[in-house]
Amino acid sequence: MVALMAVKLPASISDSAVATVGRQIVEPNGVNVILGQVTLYVDIRDFHIETRDQLVEETIQVAAICRKASNSGTAQQIADTGLFSTPGIN
Repeated sequence: MVALMAVKLPASISDSAVATVGRQIVEPNGVNVILGQVTLYVDIRDFHIETRDQLVEETIQVAAICRKASNSGTAQQIADTGLFSTPGIN
């Protein structure tokens, strides 16, 4: 589901939007063990603030669907660095 989201969701919102999984923490981290929890850090970028924010919201919605399917977990936006928000380019 995450790989599909990282490819299809950004492209459905903007030609310049991208979403990449920068880090994942899998618990317990053992061989042949059913996962108890996975934490993903998703980096979402776009040149335009509005479509970037839309992608953030839709990514949170996808995470909520996954959470509901697994009956556990949380989804939240950790930080907005604004690295790609340049005044005058909207």
